[in-house]
Amino acid sequence: MPSGWKCDLVFINKMKELINKYEGKELIRQVRGMCGVSEKEALNDISAAKELKSLETDINFQKLQNKAKILKPTLLMEIAKCKPEQKSEILEKIAKEELTSVNDVKNFRLGIENNVFQPKLFTVWNFNGCDTRYGIPDFPGRVPGQIIENILYYYTYENDLVVDPMAGSGTTYDVAMQMKRVCLCYDLQPIRPEIKQHDIREGFPEETKGCSLIFLDPPYYKKLANKERYNLPYIKNRDAWLAFMEKLVVNCSSTLSQKGIVALLISDFIDEEEQESLLTCEYYNMFRKSHFNIVNRIQVPLTTDQYSRHEVDRAKEGKTLLNISRDLYIFRKL
Repeated sequence: MPSGWKCDLVFINKMKELINKYEGKELIRQVRGMCGVSEKEALNDISAAKELKSLETDINFQKLQNKAKILKPTLLMEIAKCKPEQKSEILEKIAKEELTSVNDVKNFRLGIENNVFQPKLFTVWNFNGCDTRYGIPDFPGRVPGQIIENILYYYTYENDLVVDPMAGSGTTYDVAMQMKRVCLCYDLQPIRPEIKQHDIREGFPEETKGCSLIFLDPPYYKKLANKERYNLPYIKNRDAWLAFMEKLVVNCSSTLSQKGIVALLISDFIDEEEQESLLTCEYYNMFRKSHFNIVNRIQVPLTTDQYSRHEVDRAKEGKTLLNISRDLYIFRKL
């Protein structure tokens, strides 16, 4: 939405009055005077206001006005893009606070809620939270199911065997079932019956041999060391962690089918003392040394929500950057 827009319904009404009263260059001049914007921004504001004006004829606008004194025009604009049959349902969800942001409405519009999968087309995947169909809410380090959806879409077929040796809340399993893949999941501390207890340090179970894809979402070294679940001996020491990962890479190679895929989701670990920083390129080198080809590298940024207000304030005071970079490496076994 152009910068001239204010998150104020009174302002929206004023824009509609100008559209009804003026046209052409005079309308642009009036909007520029009211908003203090350029001609280009004024034209964008006028276009947006006209869409909002037409929205009133499609839906019960009064419901939105009753919902709150202040609404973001960007949210209303997203509603305007929805199909007519969706709009009444969207209003009900807004009233129940099930849809609270532009991204919520956009996801609904794109059919996310109706299980219509929309694959990503570029190598930057941004997701606003986790799809509620997959995994367990509030699980530490829970991966968005949308990441798994795209991985399975691009690199597997129906009935392929998918393996997740660090399954956590079972997101991979849930997505695999939705997409008709066979899935074997393991974890050191399983919390669901679909996940079997297994320590991946002992190698992959025999039943996983010949799988088509292995999804790896290991702890990002010490990033979650403050969580009891990830407070493990081999994570506390950098050399021990790298040795664990090197062995895991070798075991992936012996477990996968010919030309099988490893999807590694991993983030940089930046040590404030600059002694133990670990960048994702080091994992890349491990796979290359173990005779894997790189198929693609996709950026899947973490959300800023992972940082507390205290951490943000401390970063500002110390003039340090907070890391949200995360890479998804796709490797193919030679």
